[in-house]
Order: sequence, then structure tokens, then C-alpha cells
Amino acid sequence: MHFDASPQDNLHSALTVALAGLLVAALGHLWSKIQSRLFKVLFPSAYISSSDPAYEWIEAYLAQDHNAQKQLRSFQLSTADLRQSKIDDDLRSLARRRSKAVDRTLVLDRACATFTGQVVGQMTPLCNKSIRIRYQGKCLWITRKRQSSSHISTKSEQDKEYFKISGSWFQTSAIKDIVIHSHDQFFSRTKNELKVLTFSGKWGFWTDLVTRPSRSISSVFIPSRVKNLLLKDIDDFRSQDTKDWYRAKCIKHTRSYLLHGPPGSGKTSLVTAIASELGLRINVIDPTAPGMDDIKLSNAFRGCRRGQIILIENIDEILPYSPLNERSQKPVNVPPTVADSSDVYEIPDESTSTVILQGLYIALDGICCAEDIVIFATANCVEALDPKLLRPGRFDLLIPFSNATPEQAKALFVHFFSVEDEQKSYIPENEEAVAAQSRLERGMLNDLGNTFAHRVLGLTMDGDDKMHMERERDSSALSVSMASIQGYLLNHKGNPVSAVEMAARVGEGH
Repeated sequence: MHFDASPQDNLHSALTVALAGLLVAALGHLWSKIQSRLFKVLFPSAYISSSDPAYEWIEAYLAQDHNAQKQLRSFQLSTADLRQSKIDDDLRSLARRRSKAVDRTLVLDRACATFTGQVVGQMTPLCNKSIRIRYQGKCLWITRKRQSSSHISTKSEQDKEYFKISGSWFQTSAIKDIVIHSHDQFFSRTKNELKVLTFSGKWGFWTDLVTRPSRSISSVFIPSRVKNLLLKDIDDFRSQDTKDWYRAKCIKHTRSYLLHGPPGSGKTSLVTAIASELGLRINVIDPTAPGMDDIKLSNAFRGCRRGQIILIENIDEILPYSPLNERSQKPVNVPPTVADSSDVYEIPDESTSTVILQGLYIALDGICCAEDIVIFATANCVEALDPKLLRPGRFDLLIPFSNATPEQAKALFVHFFSVEDEQKSYIPENEEAVAAQSRLERGMLNDLGNTFAHRVLGLTMDGDDKMHMERERDSSALSVSMASIQGYLLNHKGNPVSAVEMAARVGEGH
């Protein structure tokens, strides 16, 4: 038996199927919304765009965290040459100081690297790969994304990368904690480094950047008033109010200091410590270096970027203008004329410097020097300097240095043999024992330090163990540099008693 369905029945069936389909789709969409809302409630997330400074911190954290690296099977590998990475450090540092995003076209930063050597490499997760992080007992999931999202706003269409960090609803502070931790870890690598660039007199350009450990201002043993004066003066000079004042008065925003005193008295050490304290790079210029001339000196000043330190060494060895440079005994800095013959005028070789004081004046006073620059110059003998170099406007402050004083010698001794920051071979049972041990060590070191300074500088001590400026030996006994004392203590590191017993040999020149 055969039954033909009427058109009304077919329409009714079609509508039933369509309505069922719409109902299923609506229920599915509703469930998806509920699931998404429930997921957001249970697992709150933060979205960090690549234009945000925190993006670089998280990226460096993932590249250096051992547990995160173990989860990488396939990964994105970024590499760079070590030399180029050092060169680009300046632009990265400038962007970070101004709280701006680092230019992504710069080569890989060593602070973000998984491994370093002649090749700097970074291993990071691929897009849409979630990495499970456990920090202080809290679980987080970090996912790298590369598609547009309504959760973040980007400044350009090219800026589409971001990190999604998800946590648990009962650990709401975990995301904030991991961001702070990644920040601290990132800058702990950079803040302990000092960058030094040296100008090559032979080649006429700045050589490769050298990175060295930063130096604490407390490790430079000169009078505290001198250190505090310089730090306060430089801080004031670099403040925005001072910059605005200089700009309003149409004055070039530079500040210059002349440090003068005997060799080894701590002039360069102080500059190093100040640069470390303020996070500034040092650009070293030696006008007496082989191959240097007045043009290269001006180019060196012109090549320094804003917000850095220029250190000019040995300015007391720069010769005044003379047709005959005594360094090479050849006519220099005098343009040849038609009357000059080849046996009279010779081009100086590159084994000597032909910089004269007029060239230094042009570099200091001219328009070639960048703005926002702090200039330090060192001289061993200020009396040998041309009075024109000391006139107001060339150097804002003149800071004298001297050979070691009793206080400096004692402070250096205590610094060398203090065990407060060293790993002890045993741990006392309680805090009282720790405090007692610390007091004992400080007391013993202070006594040994007094005796050491007394013997090194040839001083007498009264009954209260206080040093007096009375000499036991000849007049040269007190002329001991801090560098000489440090060199002596290096040969007795770990043995303060031995250092005290033979301390008199330092002052005697042995």
C-alpha cells in the first residue's frame, strides 16, 4: 500500500526539522556562552600586547625558566650575533628608561636569551602553545597568540602578537605576581651590568661595547661628602625641571666635572660607580691615544648619544698649540703651503696623538657635543693645565683627590675582609648567635683596620687606639695611593692578620 504525503505534511515536517535545528543551535550557542562565561569566571585572564613593556619580561621569563623550556617540543628560535646585540643595547636601554616598547627590529637582547655566547639564542613557545607555570604554589597558563583580539587594543595593524596569562579564580593575585617576578628577573640581569665604549684613535670610531659588572658607590672609598655632592648634582642636572630650564634659557644641556689628583686615587673608580648607580653608559675618550687628532676628537663627541657619560682621560697630557709636536718631533696641525717642501712637512704617523688644547676647547665648547651629556675629565696634575681650560663654563665643578687617608685605608681593609656577604662554612644555631658573631667580626676587623692604617701610612696611635697624623718615617711615608693598598690587599685576600703584619712594606714602596 502506498501513501503520498500532502504538501502540507511536507511543509510541517520541514518546519519541525528547521525549528529543531534552530533550537539545537540556540542551545549550543547558549551552552557555549555559559561555558565561556564560566571559564572566564573560573580562569581569569590577562592579555599583554607586544607594545607593552611587560611582553618582553614574560618572553624573557619563558626563555629562561627551566620548567617552561622542558615543555617545548617545537619552538620558535631567535638568534643574533653577540657583537650586534651589544651595539643595540643602547637603543633598548633608552626605550626602557622612557617606558616605551623596544623596537622589535633590534637584534636579540642577552637579557632575554636562553643561551649566550658568540651566538645569542632565545627559545620561546610557538603561537597557541600553552605553557603551564607554577610560581609560589600557584598555577598559571601562558599562551602566545598572534591574531587580533577584542580584549586588547593595538596601535597598528602589524601589532598583533600578545600573551594570554590565565590563572585560577581562587588565586587572583597570581597573574600580578608573575608579572612582577618576571620584571624583577629581567632587570636583575641588566642593572648589574655597566656598559663601556672606547673611542679608537687609530680607526676614528667607537669600538665594540664592553660589558662589565657594575660597581657599588659604597665600594669607592673617598669622603662621603664628595660622593653625595656629585650624585646630588647629577640628579638635579638630569631632572626634567632642570632640562626645561636649560631649554628655556637656550643653554646647552651638559654638565662637566674635572677630577684631579695623583694616579691611583680613585678618579676613574668614582666615575665607574656613579655610572653604575645612575644606569648610564660610559664613553671613554683618551686624547693622547695613538692616532688621535682634533678632527677625531670632535667626531668622538659628536658620536655620543644623549643621556650618557663622557670620560676624558689624561687631559693634563694634551700639548698646547705648537708647530712642532714634541711627541713625534714632526710638524703637525699646520696646513702645508706652496712654500712647504716634502722634507719640511710630514704627515704624522698613527703611533702618536696630535691633539692640542685648542682641539679640546672646540670639542667642549662647540656644537658637536650632544645634549643631556655628563662629562668627566681626569688629570693627575692640575697645576700643569692651561688656565684657559679651568675658566668658568668649561668645567662646572673641580673635585680634588689625594692619596690614601687613614679613614680610607681602614675602610678598604674592612671592605676586603668583611664576611657579611660571603657564604659562611657554618650557620649559627639562632639569631642571637648570628648577631654576636657579626659584632665580634666587626670589632676584630675595626681593630685590625686601625692597626693596618697605622702601619701603612706610618702613623702613631695613642692609648685610645686613635690615629694621629704624626709620621714615624720620612716625609714620603704618607704618599700611598689607594690603588697601591688595594693591590697589596689582593695578595693577602683571606688572611687579614698577614696583611697587617707586613703592611709597612706598602708605604716603603715594596
